[in-house]
Amino acid sequence: MLQLKSVFVTYDPHTHFKKEALVDVNLKIDLGEKVAIVGRIGSGKSTLIEVLAGLIKPSKGEVIIDSLNITADKILRREIVKKISVVFQYPEEQFFAETVFEEIAFGPRNLGLSDSLVKEHVEKALLDVGLDSSYLDKSPFGLSGGEKRKIAIASIVAINPTYLILDEPTSNLDYAGKQSILYYIKEKISIDKTVIFVTHDMDEVLGIADRVIALREGRILFDGSVNAFFEDAQLIQEIGLDTPFTFSFSKRLRSCFPDFPNCSTIDGIVDQLRQKKNG
Repeated sequence: MLQLKSVFVTYDPHTHFKKEALVDVNLKIDLGEKVAIVGRIGSGKSTLIEVLAGLIKPSKGEVIIDSLNITADKILRREIVKKISVVFQYPEEQFFAETVFEEIAFGPRNLGLSDSLVKEHVEKALLDVGLDSSYLDKSPFGLSGGEKRKIAIASIVAINPTYLILDEPTSNLDYAGKQSILYYIKEKISIDKTVIFVTHDMDEVLGIADRVIALREGRILFDGSVNAFFEDAQLIQEIGLDTPFTFSFSKRLRSCFPDFPNCSTIDGIVDQLRQKKNG
């Protein structure tokens, strides 16, 4: 379990630029959950994932991953990344290695794994994100946007963390690239791992997440199921977000078909209508 206990983050506390980035945040996130973090710019999303990943320490409070208190003194960074790692927005801009293999191998090597284990982790991570061994000797700089994003994710997956954080994982990708990344998140990540992702795309929330955490001005405004979140139109408007078209349309269809489910895609709506027609 991942826990935040009364976490506060204050930037520039003793200046006129003082900002409360997180205010009394309490969270418990279990293994296997897919959690979307949403909110407008400046709501605290980036600060929250940096605290979760141990990249910054809270001004007050504790962050506990399983039995490890990562806010305690003298915790080695390598012990944290074994448990939780983050893929930031546009991670491919930070590529440095000449080959895909070397790019993905960087993390496992830093953990002190043997050459044979490094090779094993690299090849498995590549397969996990839907790419094969033919990519190992390619330059990561010459790949498509979607492929680059997969390599960036694979470089973290190779460390095999229990908790994986993705910051805007589909940003700036074309349709095919987005769908490929979304398919990986939804279908390929093991059920014994937790995925926490930041997104501004509410269709992604509807299609992938089973839980939504909404922030405003550093405070948790909502923490609950996806359906409960999108059913609260006033809350969504208050936060400044949009309800996915497919959710709204599915809701309208329930006036004709009371048991019509919430669908995350147009194809899903069409399939459900076809079933109603044939049934």
